[in-house]
Amino acid sequence: MIRNYADSSLFIDVGLLRDHVSKLREKKKTATRLYESVKGMRRADDPESAYRYRAILQEIDMLIEYFDRMAVLLDNVGDDAVELSHKMQKIFEDGADYTRYTISENFLL
Repeated sequence: MIRNYADSSLFIDVGLLRDHVSKLREKKKTATRLYESVKGMRRADDPESAYRYRAILQEIDMLIEYFDRMAVLLDNVGDDAVELSHKMQKIFEDGADYTRYTISENFLL
């Protein structure tokens, strides 16, 4: 996801980040299906064991929430990295334009 190429630089592989987000969303779907299966088992089982199912469903619900939040967070990191990259490119281009203009003005004297 993030590779350190030098002590003072940072590279974010947005494609790899997006792949990870996709996997998290798939895991969320799997956990949701598991939740529904356990919920169905609870309905078919003895009412006295409902507390056990409730605890399991709470754990699965926490997994679903985790996968969802991680996917959103990493999706935002990817979007922010792309936005930051575009802003930096604009700064560099503006700086290069200014430098070219300053140099041309100095040589025209």
